Amino acid sequence: NKTKPIWTRNPEDISNE
Repeated sequence: NKTKPIWTRNPEDISNE
């Protein structure tokens, strides 16, 4: 979710970047 800060996002979401 790009709407959430990176520190609140899931590891999968960060890896998806």
